[in-house]
Amino acid sequence: MNRGNFWTAVSDWAITWIPVLGPLGILTTALVAYFAYRQKLEADRRAQWWVRAQWALEASLSANPRRSLAGLAVLNDLKTSSLATREDRELFRLIALTARDELLAEAAPPASVRAREAAGSGSGDGTVLETRILEQAHLLLGSAEPAMRPPRTRLPGTRGAAPAGPPPPSRQEEPSA
Repeated sequence: MNRGNFWTAVSDWAITWIPVLGPLGILTTALVAYFAYRQKLEADRRAQWWVRAQWALEASLSANPRRSLAGLAVLNDLKTSSLATREDRELFRLIALTARDELLAEAAPPASVRAREAAGSGSGDGTVLETRILEQAHLLLGSAEPAMRPPRTRLPGTRGAAPAGPPPPSRQEEPSA
């Protein structure tokens, strides 16, 4: 191949392909910019989601029962988001277990009730709030139907009246075969 034919071939190639390569370069640049924008948008959405999740986590563990209820309700909404990872859902489940176990503890009233009683709040909506907190905790755990809190018996000399209604059924052990 001589030099004259080489440059002729290059010029023929350039005449054919440069009009195609220019718009292809522009399209490639536009695609890269679009994907960078989408990635930044997703990162910003995730950051805002995490700010809301942090507030809800702190609120759900609050001694204030109304704030705790609000925190658990927000966690329930956040767990269904496409931004929630498997680890986030597991963290929410552990928070719900903590809230539920605190409310179901039979040895002492939950921290939220102790704080309310120490403050002298006589609103009377404590059991309603506790029930709603339990419902939110069970929703967060994924339970189909929330287990109702067993009535707490009060010892003589403690605040509040004994709950109305029959005592909870006792567990009977089955004979082993």
